[in-house]
Amino acid sequence: MVDGPDNKEAGIVKVKEFNNNDYSEWVKLMRSYSKFRNYRKNDYESGYEEVYCLREGFYIRILNFDILRKNTMKLTFAGKHFLFCFKLKGANVLCSSLNNEFVLTPLSLAMYYFDEDEIMEDFCEGGSDYLMVMLVIDPKVMTQIPFSYESDSFPDLLKPAFKKKPATIEFLHTFGSSILTTAKALVERKVMGDHERLYLDCKSAELLCLVFQDLSLLEANIHLNHFSPKDLKALESAKDQIDSSLRNVPSIADMAKEFEISENRLKTGFKSLYGQHVRGYILAMRMQKAQQLLMGKRISIDRISWDLGYQHTSSFITAFKQHTGMTPKFYQRHLKAPEST
Repeated sequence: MVDGPDNKEAGIVKVKEFNNNDYSEWVKLMRSYSKFRNYRKNDYESGYEEVYCLREGFYIRILNFDILRKNTMKLTFAGKHFLFCFKLKGANVLCSSLNNEFVLTPLSLAMYYFDEDEIMEDFCEGGSDYLMVMLVIDPKVMTQIPFSYESDSFPDLLKPAFKKKPATIEFLHTFGSSILTTAKALVERKVMGDHERLYLDCKSAELLCLVFQDLSLLEANIHLNHFSPKDLKALESAKDQIDSSLRNVPSIADMAKEFEISENRLKTGFKSLYGQHVRGYILAMRMQKAQQLLMGKRISIDRISWDLGYQHTSSFITAFKQHTGMTPKFYQRHLKAPEST
């Protein structure tokens, strides 16, 4: 990210300001300025547009206006980026080139992905407020720290954007109070100055995680409607077996055979019911048990590794460090429970 001339002072990035720039300019400007604000005042609207770059490929865009007269705005959406549009005030209609119309009212979330920049029409009635928060994210950012999502961890709705084939995603969702509170915090920032960037970064990450959780729960409910009571019982039995046998967890094929369910239904159903793939759940349970053992009585790391089903201690150490950011030895030395006297 390169800031424009005179956009830095004493190491602090200043907000670059514009007046009545066309909305289509923001995609070009976001590649030149870390922060900019575009004030608009005309016969149709009065207010501002803000864009903040949190890191390369991750932006916040805020549209905050008084709509004075009925009008149609042209909004440019950045191609090859996810766009999560949270409507907080007012009502409007977004129409894409595919002629899909989304009516946005407070608590509406419109999600988009286009392979190329897309110009959408935004219809607004006069005499109303208009407040929308947008997260604009390059899919690659989601696989990096702090998110570090693996490809199979994304909600199914978003997965087409990670494939090499051309993809278009348009989806409308209604969100709840947790997402509303977090989205409002991005507009009503109480942390300013040197701490503002970190605050925006944390709140944006929180907002994205809440959206992913909502989508995952929605998809899980849809998937589970296709599972019989017998299948659900098999999934519960598979989970119980994993919980009770972390040293020797059966293979997916063996569990599927034992509980009379296909391997595919075991894998997809487990993810829908418990929010994690089977292997991810096994890892999470092993790491949880490892932390309990390391904080308890002094037990050798080799023994813990063996008890959790690792053939080589080095594999356990690597997995633990990736999961917690610490080696087992460091964790045991500094975080173990105090011995009773």
